[in-house]
This record gives sequence, structure tokens and C-alpha cells, in this order.
Amino acid sequence: MFTKNIVKTLIITSTLVGIPAFAADNTCSAGAANPSTTQVKIGAKCSGEGFQRHGQFGKKLGLTDEQLLKISTMKDQYRLSSAGQRAETRVLSDQLKNVLTAPQLDKAQALSIQSKLNDVKDKLSNEKLQFRIDFMSVLTPEQKEIVRHKMLVSEVFGGEHMGHRHGQFGHRSFEHNRNEVRRA
Repeated sequence: MFTKNIVKTLIITSTLVGIPAFAADNTCSAGAANPSTTQVKIGAKCSGEGFQRHGQFGKKLGLTDEQLLKISTMKDQYRLSSAGQRAETRVLSDQLKNVLTAPQLDKAQALSIQSKLNDVKDKLSNEKLQFRIDFMSVLTPEQKEIVRHKMLVSEVFGGEHMGHRHGQFGHRSFEHNRNEVRRA
């Protein structure tokens, strides 16, 4: 009887305390430029400067139509030139998996495939670097400074992932899953 009353009291108290939290205003004005626009706070402070969602970086750079057209053309060229190599990396990765999981492991063949895979990835990496160099050449000095600042902030704070990379905190690692199976 006594524990029943405590449980009831705790439920009622937590409900009464929780209701104002749900009723709290979770919106804010997007800024003086357009006061009719509303942003919803999701774990971050609302402010015109700091509240950014994915895809907003290009708007912050203030790219002109001419710059956007150049960058779009360069991006299309990069995608076309790297499409074959990306497909080749998938094929080589699949071949390597087949060699590694075969009943008789052929070490020489595995090393050969891995060498080809490394060469293709090196070419892709160089093409991506060339795209980034070309991209930066389109920007004005002010825009380059914004990009530099974004890169430095990302380096210090870990970008969107806030330091949590796949396999570390965001997803359970193979070792963790294996240990869970052993405990069961």
C-alpha cells in the first residue's frame, strides 16, 4: 500500500513538472531580415548566425550566379571523370572480398587486387583535390576566409559529428557486438 502511494505521487509529480517543459516556446524569430520566418530549436540556440542546417553553407558564402554556374559545371565534370573509377573501386573491393573469403586464400592475388585498388583510390583522391583547388579559385578572398574559418571550426569541434565518428560512439563496433554475444 505504501509503495503504491509513492508510485502514484511520483507519477503525478513528474507529470506536473513535465507539463511546463512541453508547453515552453521552442521557436524564435529568424532575424531582422525576415521577421515572419520562424525557426524551431532542436538542441541548439536559435540565432541567424549560428543556427545552420545541412545545405546552408553555400548561402552563407553568398555565391553569385556566375560562381554557382562555374562550380556546378566543375562538379558535373568531376562526377563524370570519376564515375568509372568509383565503379572500378567497387568491383575491385568485391573481388578482394571474394579472394579473402575463398576456401583457399591466394595471398599474391589479394595483394595484387589491393595494389590496383590503392592506385585507383590515389587517382580519385588526386582528382578530388584538383576539384577543391578549382573550387577555391572561383571564390573571392572574403569567401575564401569564410571557408577557412569553417574548416578551422570543423577541425576544432569535429564538424557535424561533434567528434563522434562511425565505429566509435555512433555505432556499435564489431568488438562490442562480439563481446555482447559472448555474454549471452
